[in-house]
Amino acid sequence: MQVKTVGFIGLGVMGEAMCRNLARKGSWKVVGFDMQAGPLDRLAADGVARAVSMQDLMGQCDVVLLCLPGGNEVRSVTIGEKGLIQWVRKGQTIVDMSTAPPKLMRDLEPMFRAKGADFADAPVARTRRAA
Repeated sequence: MQVKTVGFIGLGVMGEAMCRNLARKGSWKVVGFDMQAGPLDRLAADGVARAVSMQDLMGQCDVVLLCLPGGNEVRSVTIGEKGLIQWVRKGQTIVDMSTAPPKLMRDLEPMFRAKGADFADAPVARTRRAA
């Protein structure tokens, strides 16, 4: 699969820095979504497009990266009432870089696989500077 568009959900301390680096150093379009407008306002200068909703982001992206505070947020964003699982499509790849319970990650993978998508757990560590 050739990746043309990367989505990024969760633009906090680590997410904003990682999203910025993807936009600056990658060869693909980057689309961001966050509940707060501030990070998206700042990332616009780096060429990051703003999704109006998670559904909007999912409709545009081949790969979607999540960088959320913890397991509760991951659960809500992925399988909650307006979770990504509703809009995921065959061939998409979802990568969760949050620190979330391993059991949740093991539970999510087959749900996304059943929709024809790939799901990977890839938690990050360190600081904003390392992002």
